[in-house]
Formats: sequence, structure tokens, C-alpha cells
Amino acid sequence: MRDPVVAEGVEPAQLAPYATGIGAMLPEMIGRFAQQIAAGEFPGDRSTVASSRSSIDGLAHLSTSLRRADGSDPR
Repeated sequence: MRDPVVAEGVEPAQLAPYATGIGAMLPEMIGRFAQQIAAGEFPGDRSTVASSRSSIDGLAHLSTSLRRADGSDPR
């Protein structure tokens, strides 16, 4: 199977800065969610686990429906 990023005409070096930026947000989000869970407080004033999951689900659906990408194994 051809890499979906390359199949879309995007070279890995072009994607890397965006992927790195997304990954860089995760530690802050995980720490914030952990504090909220421990405190029993879920303000939802920024992002919530549900909204994050919803965004990821939407992107996965879009990529599979528009480009017939196989999203079954997110390695």
C-alpha cells in the first residue's frame, strides 16, 4: 500500500512540521486532563477529551471517505 501522505502529493518533509506541532500539544493536554480528573472538575473551557476524540474521528472519516484511505490500522 502506498503511503497516504505521499499519495496525496505531500512529501514527508512537508508534513513533518505540522505533525510535530500537533504532537507538541499533547503533553499539555494530557497533564491538564489528568489534573481535571483528579480534581473532579471538567470545565470544558478549552478542549475536552470528547471534543478531541470527535475531531480525530471526523478527520479519520474524512480521509477514508474522500480518499479511500485505510484507517483501520493507525500505526
